[in-house]
Amino acid sequence: MLATTNEIIYEGAIESKLSITIRLLVARTNWHATEKCLDYFIQMLVDVTPKDNCIPKNYYEAKMIVSSLGLKAQKIYCCEDGCMLYYKDDEQLTKWKFCHLSTRRHRSVPIKRMFYLPIIPRLQRLFALMETAKQMRWH
Repeated sequence: MLATTNEIIYEGAIESKLSITIRLLVARTNWHATEKCLDYFIQMLVDVTPKDNCIPKNYYEAKMIVSSLGLKAQKIYCCEDGCMLYYKDDEQLTKWKFCHLSTRRHRSVPIKRMFYLPIIPRLQRLFALMETAKQMRWH
């Protein structure tokens, strides 16, 4: 998986397929660009690079490249007052435990949410490569 995403985007380039994809997705996030906007910039990059490039052809393909790495983020809804998370056993609640507001109004469009990034798959990725595994050892 990592080998296919680490290929150089075209002969003589210094960017890899994964690095250019991540930079495009970061630009979308940082400047709140729409998918159409990102598709336009991707097409512009494809047009100015040699024909045998491996730049993703659109936003969907870019997102699939990053998601193929298997490092998922989990969205967890939160109370608008920040008193608790809507997670695991608490998903069945109809009122928040602390502020006693109704949770029903939060289910369709969450006012607040957080992203949980599980650490175990990330550590497994780091230990899978010999060079990063050496750096992760205690001295």
